[in-house]
Parts: sequence; C-alpha cells; structure tokens
Amino acid sequence: MVINCNIYDYITVNNPLQLENIFDLYVMEFVQHILTGGIIMKSMCLRKSGVLALAVVALALSGCLFSPDEDMDRKPVVSYKPLTDKENVIYNLVRSYKQANIDEYVKILHDDFVWFNQARDIVSLGLPEYNTRAEDSAMTARMFQAKLGTHPDPNRRIRELELELHGTVWQSVTELEGVPCEDCWETTREYYLTIRMYNGNILTGNNLVKLTVVSVMEDDQKLYKLRRADDIEKN
Repeated sequence: MVINCNIYDYITVNNPLQLENIFDLYVMEFVQHILTGGIIMKSMCLRKSGVLALAVVALALSGCLFSPDEDMDRKPVVSYKPLTDKENVIYNLVRSYKQANIDEYVKILHDDFVWFNQARDIVSLGLPEYNTRAEDSAMTARMFQAKLGTHPDPNRRIRELELELHGTVWQSVTELEGVPCEDCWETTREYYLTIRMYNGNILTGNNLVKLTVVSVMEDDQKLYKLRRADDIEKN
C-alpha cells in the first residue's frame, strides 16, 4: 500500500548538520526539486517492502545502485505537439518528463515563467517563495540527467520517471499578477508522480498544481507557453 505523506515528517529540515550527514549536495537538491520545481511537488512517499523510510532513499542515492555493465533503458520515440493549442502545453510537459527531454521541457516555458511554492513549505522548510525559469530549468535538467544516466555522478540513476496530470477544465484569465492579460488561461490539475530507482525504491507524489498558460507571438505564429505554476495543497 502506498501512503501519501510529507517529506518533512521524516527529516529535521531546521538542522543543516543533520541533513549534511544524511544527504550530500545532490541528494538535497534532488529532494528540494521534488518539493519545489518542474511540477514535482511536495507530497511524496517511499515504498520499499511496505516500509516508509526516507533514509533508505539517501543511502540508495549515495551508494552504487547498479552494475557498470547494466544496459540503459531504451528511450521510446515520443512525438511532441505544436504549441498552437494550450492543451498541447500540458501534453508536451508530460511527454518531456517521460522522455527526460530538457530541450522540449524548456520550450514550453515562457521567458518569465515562475514556480510558486506553498506558503506552508516556505515557513516549514525554508524554501524560497518562488523559483525562476532559470532555477527551475537547472533543477529539472539535473533530474533528467539522473534518468538518462548522464549526470556527472554515474551512481545517481532513475529507472523510471512518470508524470500524470488529470483534468481538462480551462478558465479564462483577464489579469495576471496585476497586469491585464489577453488570451490567458489557467487550469488546476491533480498530478501523480512516480520515480522508480534502480534499487527498487519508489517515490510517489500526489497533489494539485495550478498552471497558467499565455499566448505569445514567435515567428509570426501564436503559440502558448507556461507562464506560471502554483503548488496547491489538496484538502
């Protein structure tokens, strides 16, 4: 049975020395990414033989998870849709995670994209109020490298990275961050995230995210880009 839980139930985030002993810098960044960026949000659990223990994740990521001769998973051929429709932004977002394709992921982001963290996590975990496009892209790129086996440390590898976003309803937005906005839309969707490690550990996430998409002109063509993402806690 997979139980949805919060990562801060397992670690003392206000004790940097304790975190330093458990996680190296990459693992802390990986966990922070799960909490904050690239549509990997805060609600996350570990399932390993029915035991929930975040420490196992730290040990797994810090150690050697596989034989050097083990073959990489073959990347499926995945097509992407033109960003001429707002729903295609969502489609390409999910596809970019499945294929760990940072180029396609970055394509859907507006130049002014911002990821906003929950107020609860800002207070409890000391997270920033938001992550910029550059910060979000950098964290996502390193996670994708772990999936593709191209991370600078070859011992950090993800077998499967799966993102699902459920929902279809869009609402028109006439104002964004206090500025009039034309042809702007938002949608709130439930997400399910699964990260399978090479040692068999499974991380799962389930929460809500509000996505704001706006139209832009590129090469005389109207496209839609992801302008903002807000982490929303499920009631």
